[in-house]
Amino acid sequence: MENKKVFAVIGLGSFGYTVATKLSEKGYEVMAIDKDENKIDDISNKVTHAIQLNALDEKSLKEIGFTDVDIVIIAIKELATSILLSSFLKEELKIKLVIAKANDVKHGKVLEKVGVDRIIYTEIESAEHLASTLITPSIFDIIELSPTYNLVEIKAPEPFLGKTIEEIDIRKRFDINIIAIKRNQPTEGEDFKLNFEQTTIISPSPKERIIEGDILVILGLKEHLEKIEKL
Repeated sequence: MENKKVFAVIGLGSFGYTVATKLSEKGYEVMAIDKDENKIDDISNKVTHAIQLNALDEKSLKEIGFTDVDIVIIAIKELATSILLSSFLKEELKIKLVIAKANDVKHGKVLEKVGVDRIIYTEIESAEHLASTLITPSIFDIIELSPTYNLVEIKAPEPFLGKTIEEIDIRKRFDINIIAIKRNQPTEGEDFKLNFEQTTIISPSPKERIIEGDILVILGLKEHLEKIEKL
């Protein structure tokens, strides 16, 4: 568990419950918080810490060691509560990354103004998708094509840098395919200033060399993609 991030999930409705349990299943320390005793009982044996608490009780949040938490996911429906809590976590507790569920665009805009780092609209992003991206920060996007296959956008792992796709032999070693590469290409702008423009290389040649900053679009079985995520 060394150097692993510590998560807190506040609000244990279906979304919060799923995020908390998925993170815990992957071996992360998870603090699950809700004011409902029944919800705490339901999750108590599935996470590291399950705490019955009113999330707006600032003193109690400090007392339970909340300042040691790296990432907080606020999965609370009540608009006023989520806004007040978000503000407190960012301004007072200086939490590095606060993610909050928004009921609608207006709610999301207010959360942005109080410093929330990432807004989740649950009709677009699932709890499992959020958990996957938090577990593997090098992943930028995941699209579930079927129960077994995923399409992912991932930062090129360090062992791949400077090598061609042929040299990496990714299909043979991992049984997955690089179907595109997103790359920032330097361009000369006005006043001879150097700008960068993202280009996408579709179906890259085996001779294409991976460079630092490349985003690889990879297709494969979920269990095979997990091997790349750990590089």
